[in-house]
Amino acid sequence: MDEIDRKILTILLKSGNKSMSSLSRDIGISVQLLNYRLNRMLQNSIIKGFRTYINPHFLGGKNLFVAYQGTQDLNLPRIGAVFKCLERTDFYEIQAMNHEELYETVNEMDMKFGKQIMRYEPRIETPVMNLSRLDLLILKELIKDPILKPGEISDRINIRGSLVMRKLRRMADLGLYRVLPIIDLSTTGIYVYVIISNSIFNGEIKSTETIIRIKDQDVFILVAVSDSISKIKSIYNTVKAKNREAELMLVYDYDFKTSFSEKIIEEKLKNFQSQSV
Repeated sequence: MDEIDRKILTILLKSGNKSMSSLSRDIGISVQLLNYRLNRMLQNSIIKGFRTYINPHFLGGKNLFVAYQGTQDLNLPRIGAVFKCLERTDFYEIQAMNHEELYETVNEMDMKFGKQIMRYEPRIETPVMNLSRLDLLILKELIKDPILKPGEISDRINIRGSLVMRKLRRMADLGLYRVLPIIDLSTTGIYVYVIISNSIFNGEIKSTETIIRIKDQDVFILVAVSDSISKIKSIYNTVKAKNREAELMLVYDYDFKTSFSEKIIEEKLKNFQSQSV
């Protein structure tokens, strides 16, 4: 691992949808060298894989964030993301089609893990997007293989590559999906962290390395990546100045789950199929 490898990983975590050519320009190396470094990190299990994260609101769903202390591995179909923290606190995103399903999952987790440390359901929801059958087919292929190139997707679904590229660009610009690497953080010298506060912020937190950022009248949640503990401390101090109860957690492991997105996309594709019969 060197500074170039760390820069590659940091950029992938905050904007994994970038093309290889765009990523190579940002880093200042050739596409060939970038490919070599990525393959080496995959072979050495520094990058354990990639996931396609889909914003559940675009699929007509909802999400909720909850944290517990001292949890163990849990495999529930409605878990969208999990961040395991050094403070023995685990931070989850739950995804479901309605409030009842959200609360059902949280109740199941309460029975297993006990008292919640934090619970938050975003008030500001992304409007449901009328996804076409083609949009859904593209997303289905991306879930199966997150690092597919547009040309490879077009071959699989038999649609011209230029149209696939336009669809991908539009969905990425809207924040519908992101491709994210799953990294072995213990080997990299980069840090993923979570800050939670109930204060209102008006843009004073300017992290350019954001993985998840939620801000409304009730809460500020930031999941981000940095190559410097001092940078993390500076951001945390800014939050702490507004809210002395703000919490900072360093992440040692994380994952993004696709079960919910896969299920909903399959259901929507079946609806298209039944309507065409």
